[in-house]
Amino acid sequence: MTAGAIATITALADLDLPNLPVDEPGFSDDPVARFAEARRHHPWLATCSFGHVVTEYRAIRELMGHEDQMLMGFTDLVELMGATGTPWGNFIAGTVQVQSGDTHKRLRSVLAPAFTPRQANQQRPLMRAVIAKLLDEWAP
Repeated sequence: MTAGAIATITALADLDLPNLPVDEPGFSDDPVARFAEARRHHPWLATCSFGHVVTEYRAIRELMGHEDQMLMGFTDLVELMGATGTPWGNFIAGTVQVQSGDTHKRLRSVLAPAFTPRQANQQRPLMRAVIAKLLDEWAP
């Protein structure tokens, strides 16, 4: 930008964004291809039936630096699915990623030591046992 130039900001509603049909049954067959196609239309942002999806890692990192100005969409998703007040809806409402501000920071700092590579490696036998049990139940 040259000296004296005025920067303009395009409103989100005015962007021509691709749509990621994340709630359609076939989406999970090849989500990588769907995200790649979306990025061909916009380098880091798409829409979905319940809001917007950031499709690029660096953009997510940049946005996370503005956490105080953002809202995680899980609460809206619970409402959209008609699950407010259900056990699942209440579970989602209490998760770390739905919290904000000091509550979110406090929970992250308390939980961070449990999510190190060392801790994950120590829990691998339990993870394998649980996964094997679930797979045996779901796909006998």
